[in-house]
Amino acid sequence: PLPQACAELTVGCRIQVRLADQQIHAHLHATPETLLTLLRSAPWQARLKPLDERWSITTPLILGELSLTLEQLASLRPGDVLLPANCQFDSAGQGFLTLAGRQWAAQTDSQDQHLLLRLSHEEHSHHEY
Repeated sequence: PLPQACAELTVGCRIQVRLADQQIHAHLHATPETLLTLLRSAPWQARLKPLDERWSITTPLILGELSLTLEQLASLRPGDVLLPANCQFDSAGQGFLTLAGRQWAAQTDSQDQHLLLRLSHEEHSHHEY
């Protein structure tokens, strides 16, 4: 049987630690208090790497849902505006979408005529790493 301490809430993350020519890659699971203590105990540096623009994911992005009869669908013409009964995004570009079987908070933004989509998912269990 596992000790009672294992039942305490833990947070999982991937970590890479380098010191001189030595390095380790690991999955770290610890209580939030322990992680904060580790973060405060050393001059950590985040590794920022630019995203390769050739890397892309193509998946349908559902903006909303609307039910139409066959007659209504047949009557649609180019330029018609449909207002979904159930919207996934608000007018500020914030919303939710389902991707890979998970619910993600999403924020849209535009930059240099590109539409950017930032996803955030915070429901991690230690088995996901």
